[in-house]
Amino acid sequence: MPTLVMWGDRDRVLPKEQAENAVKRLQHGQLALIPDCGHLPQVERPELFVAALAEFLGKVVYQN
Repeated sequence: MPTLVMWGDRDRVLPKEQAENAVKRLQHGQLALIPDCGHLPQVERPELFVAALAEFLGKVVYQN
């Protein structure tokens, strides 16, 4: 199952290394690291969050 992990590159609650490790364990994982963002990318950088999600969904939908 394709899986997108979204993470703020300045997350102080859960460091980005945790996201990188999680994606490595996923067979079809992809990481969207949102720049200048903390723990809530959907709130802090909604334009980048939506863009990353749209790109991921576009790839998933058109590949299958």
